[in-house]
Amino acid sequence: MNKSHLVVGAVVIILAAVILGFQLSQGPKKEGLRVGVLIPLSGNFAVLGERVRNGFELAKEDLAARGSIVEVIYEDACQPKDALSAITKLIESDRITLLGGSFCVAGFVPVIDLLEKHQLIGVNLAPNPDSVLGHTYVVSTNTSIKLKATELGTFAANTLRAKTAAILYYNTPLGEDYRKHFSTAFEERGGEVLLEQVTLIDASDFRTELTKIKEKNPDVIFVVQLAKPLGNLLKQADELGIEARILGNSQNEDPSVIEIAGASAEGFYISSDEPLPPSEDVLDFNRRYKERFGQEADVFARNAYDGLMLESAAYDRCADETDCMLEFFHSVKNYDGVSGSISIETDGTAYKPTSFKVIRNGAFVSIDR
Repeated sequence: MNKSHLVVGAVVIILAAVILGFQLSQGPKKEGLRVGVLIPLSGNFAVLGERVRNGFELAKEDLAARGSIVEVIYEDACQPKDALSAITKLIESDRITLLGGSFCVAGFVPVIDLLEKHQLIGVNLAPNPDSVLGHTYVVSTNTSIKLKATELGTFAANTLRAKTAAILYYNTPLGEDYRKHFSTAFEERGGEVLLEQVTLIDASDFRTELTKIKEKNPDVIFVVQLAKPLGNLLKQADELGIEARILGNSQNEDPSVIEIAGASAEGFYISSDEPLPPSEDVLDFNRRYKERFGQEADVFARNAYDGLMLESAAYDRCADETDCMLEFFHSVKNYDGVSGSISIETDGTAYKPTSFKVIRNGAFVSIDR
């Protein structure tokens, strides 16, 4: 081998070493963030699933403007059987980086075992029942039901001055935990729960249950219902002449409730995670959301938007290294999201300050506690 060949060989080796060193300095190789989402796109809660999807789509557009391309794969799944089938497809066929959003708690709880088995992070967008708390691979942009139900029970007793209550709730982990923790908080403050009525998740006629509640004449009725069925409930309560104040949770800050119930929604109380006063980022999000989708932004869209923004930030730091992403999520403190100030707790939930609202003149209005 002559001298020129040796020189060329040495140059090639040096260049290869430089390129390898540059690649290693860039951190883990990224193949692109692929996010799976389980939401209802048919049935009673399709309107809520659509708003979740809208939140993700607006986040995708904002991320793309920054140079971050994200693929989001939506599955129409709410009930346990559908959710299990969908998560299997997302893991085995779509090869998702993480389950970036799940709306129906009834469907999310059964998939946790699969998330743990595959060491795949799942982000829950709904309030979290006790059965979701403390799992290694589960985080959330939403709060624990125990915290929010306790605040609602306290509000009913201390602010509404209710002495007696009835509860109308879903036969799901979400409904059961709201019932349990509301009852505990209300009774610890001197209240008495006179009656508890459970309904199927797809119920839309509540007149039988409401008639039984009317006979007990409680001061307040705490309801765990959503969307169109909740609107029906408020109308039916009004038609039956029920005078008790009706109280719901943060997921009831939903324009479709007012659209369905009309004047019967007046005086309906809810808890709220909306930042008060709204920041410039929140006002900008609300404006852009309405321009993009022709409707007001709500709690479902805001949680989805914040979820994808945080997921993208985790991926930018860690690529698909799960332990690194988990560490990132648990490091989130006082993140100024459009759904509220988010601090991820050790149990995976997001702490958010609570305010309370009531429907007056066809709108959700903040009230003093």
